Amino acid sequence: QQQPQQQPFVAPSAPPVPPGWNPVTAPTTYQDQPSTNAATSTGGGAPTVEDLVASLEDSFDAIADTEKWVQAGGGATFTPNDLARIMSSVKLKLAQPLVMHALMQAPGARAITCEHVVSAARASEEAARGDVARQMGPYCVDKQNALQRVKPFLSPFQWTLVSPTFQ
Repeated sequence: QQQPQQQPFVAPSAPPVPPGWNPVTAPTTYQDQPSTNAATSTGGGAPTVEDLVASLEDSFDAIADTEKWVQAGGGATFTPNDLARIMSSVKLKLAQPLVMHALMQAPGARAITCEHVVSAARASEEAARGDVARQMGPYCVDKQNALQRVKPFLSPFQWTLVSPTFQ
């Protein structure tokens, strides 16, 4: 007599499809509506860094939220601490350089110093530090200080990629 062969257990990779579900007629879960996001609500004035930080802590699309924040008038000025708080609030750490790119479109980016770069880089994921600094380099007003101020916080490889943006 042969024993019936047992099939190995395979865990389902997705929940079961509901009976009668038709992807063509299924309602969408995303609808293009005015945002109620704190980063885009102007409430009588330009959105603040606190608005953006609160938004990023609740968001999974940090890049779009940052772009909306800048478009709504956020980022008139930045302190080094502001940029550090924003970078540390980004959930998906690989998105940090793209968030910084969006921030550099704000008016406050025209007064970025090496101190701002160092603060943002230190608050970023180690692997993203070079890319964050590279987004900021072209806007830095004291590029002559980059060798002494920025280089110590980056790996030699990161500095090799970043240094041309500070020339």
